[in-house]
Amino acid sequence: MKKSLENYFTTGELAKACHILRKTLLYYDKLGLIQPEVILDNGYRYYKRAQLFLLELVITLRNLDVPLISIQKYLANRSPVNYKHLLLEQQVHIQQEIQRLQQLNDKLGSYLAELDKLSTINYGHIKLVEQPEQYYFVVKGCRYSESFKERSLHAAKLFLALRNALPFKQHFFGYIVNTQALYNQEHFYGQEFFYPLPEPLPNLKYRIRPAGKYLTLYFQGTYMHNSTENLKKLGQYCLEHNLKPVSDIYVTSLLNYWTTTETQEYAYKLEIRIQ
Repeated sequence: MKKSLENYFTTGELAKACHILRKTLLYYDKLGLIQPEVILDNGYRYYKRAQLFLLELVITLRNLDVPLISIQKYLANRSPVNYKHLLLEQQVHIQQEIQRLQQLNDKLGSYLAELDKLSTINYGHIKLVEQPEQYYFVVKGCRYSESFKERSLHAAKLFLALRNALPFKQHFFGYIVNTQALYNQEHFYGQEFFYPLPEPLPNLKYRIRPAGKYLTLYFQGTYMHNSTENLKKLGQYCLEHNLKPVSDIYVTSLLNYWTTTETQEYAYKLEIRIQ
C-alpha cells in the first residue's frame, strides 16, 4: 500500500503545497469540493495530482469572490462553456461591486467635506439663512412623560431603519421640536427624530422640509443642558425683530458621541423657518 500511495499527497502536504490552512482543505472536503482519492481505515486522507490542480482552481475562483456554492456546482459539471459562463457571471458581480464602492466613495467624500465645515462654525451667533428644499426620514420622537430610556428607544428605531436602507450612515441626525419651545421650555423634547437624506430613497418614506429663510443658531454642549437658554435666545430674537416662526424647530446634532468623548464639545444647530 505504501508504494501505491508514494505519489499521493497527505492533507497536510497538499495544504502546504498550495499555501492554505489544513483546516481549509478539510472544510473543502466536507463541502465536496476537493475530496481525497483514498481514505484509509485509520482516517488518513490521500490526494492525487489532479486534485492539486482542482484545488488551485478553487483558490483562484475564491480570489475572484466566486461563492462556494457556485464553485461546487461548476466542479460537478466542468466544461469550457460552463467555465466561461461562471466567469462572465462573476464579472457582472464585480462590475456591480465597483459601482457600489464608487457610490460609497462619493458619499464618503461628501461626508468628509461636511466634517471639514464643522471647524468653521460660529457658535452663539444667530443668522438668517436661505435654505433649499431638504428631505428627511422621520420617526416618532419623545414625550414629556417618557423616561430617558424610552426616549432613547425612539432613536434606536431611527438608526435601525437607516441601517437597513443606507450603505453608509452619517452621524448627523436630530429632533423636530414644537415651536412652543421658544417660549415654553416644557416643549423642548423632540416630538420626532429625523435624519437628513441627500435625495429621496425608494426604500424609505421621507418628508420634505420646504425651502425658505431659516433662523439659525449653533451652540455647544449637550442638548439637554443647553437647549433652554438657546431656544429662549431664538425666541427673543424673533420677538425683537418681528419675525414670525412658520415651522417647528429643527435641532441637528453636528458633533456627538461619534466624534468626541467630551460632552462640552458636542455641537448642535437650531433652525426654524420664518416669515
